[in-house]
Amino acid sequence: MRPLRRRLLWTALGLGGGTAALGASLVSVLAPPLQRRDGLRADGRESPAPGNADAPGPGTEICIVAPPEPWDAASGIARDAPRTPSARSRCPVCGMFVARHPRWAAQVLHRDGQAQFFDSPLHLLLFLQAPARWRPGWQAADLPGRWLADHEDGHWVPLAQAHLVEGSRTPGPMRTPDLPAFADARRAGRHAAQEGGQVRPARALLQALPPALQALGPHRH
Repeated sequence: MRPLRRRLLWTALGLGGGTAALGASLVSVLAPPLQRRDGLRADGRESPAPGNADAPGPGTEICIVAPPEPWDAASGIARDAPRTPSARSRCPVCGMFVARHPRWAAQVLHRDGQAQFFDSPLHLLLFLQAPARWRPGWQAADLPGRWLADHEDGHWVPLAQAHLVEGSRTPGPMRTPDLPAFADARRAGRHAAQEGGQVRPARALLQALPPALQALGPHRH
């Protein structure tokens, strides 16, 4: 390449000169964004799903960056007892870090002691509809431990005993409608009186989610 043409090319690319800088700039201009295994491009944007975006398939419905966490026998915590999510714990339904929203947290415990954490009660309920969608090989019958964090004090409450507020004006971690959970109907009713909504036993919502909440999942991430 003639010196004059080379200088013009460097100027157009905003470079002062040098073959190393030129090579790096050409790569960034000509090469497509790198694809990560979690479905995000290197620039942080979500990559479009291949083929039909509405077609079912593990490529768009399984979060490979939210693995279950094994039970540590040396922790002193019983295998069937609820655990505190770590800073690395992520929700398999939406990919969010669970520990950032402790009053919304939820978890399930597998028979083998593995724990899977969720950023909200709604995402736990969505997961329990079809666990194998997000965690291949898991079935609802293999998940005897099901816990929700009390929205007031953060204590773990068994799902079967919890009361949820449907239609609350308080948005969940995804900034969308969710289901604040409480240990008893009295506290749930106090929240509903302040933030709107109606108190529902968690068992009832486990059997059937309202269409408006069902439409919020699953997510791509």
